Amino acid sequence: MKPAPIPILVLGMLLVFTDSVFGQQFETIYPNGLTAIAERPLSSAVYLSQQNIIKIRGEFFQKNQPDAPPIIVQASGFVEKDSNYVVSARHLLVETVMELAGRFGEPFSLDKNGIPRGVGYDYRFFAVLDTATERKEYPLTVVAMGPLDTYLDVMLFKPTKNLPVKSLGLSNKVRSGDKVYVSGFTSQNTH
Repeated sequence: MKPAPIPILVLGMLLVFTDSVFGQQFETIYPNGLTAIAERPLSSAVYLSQQNIIKIRGEFFQKNQPDAPPIIVQASGFVEKDSNYVVSARHLLVETVMELAGRFGEPFSLDKNGIPRGVGYDYRFFAVLDTATERKEYPLTVVAMGPLDTYLDVMLFKPTKNLPVKSLGLSNKVRSGDKVYVSGFTSQNTH
């Protein structure tokens, strides 16, 4: 017995409709395959901005004990269109350096660009790109950050090669009252 073509066509149209309605409400999270679902449809601006966000992962490790597990920190960032630099938050680096200094007495110095460098430890950063099937990491180098003792919580990374993500242009034309969408990643132990 052959199935009727009309029910199959209706089912196919329903699946296409369902995908377009719920496509902006969920995100599959690598590597465990869990799905985060929004309570209501997200604005298309939010959905589009999710294509620009990358995860930033930092590893802080002791120079004299390279086999010891590193301290891992995470944040979000994006690629700036004109420079191809990765823009993220300065506190990702500064808070970790201050915690190492306060809790473990690890001294640090500032290099000629005002970037903290540990005496007994080092750090490395990566751009992490997750898809539903894999994770790729791209090394990053800190090249600039907002000066300490200022509210300029921004840091720039130079990737070792161009990242396969959409870039964003910076704008200074935002006015009070404009609608702004913010998107990023929150770690489980963030404050």
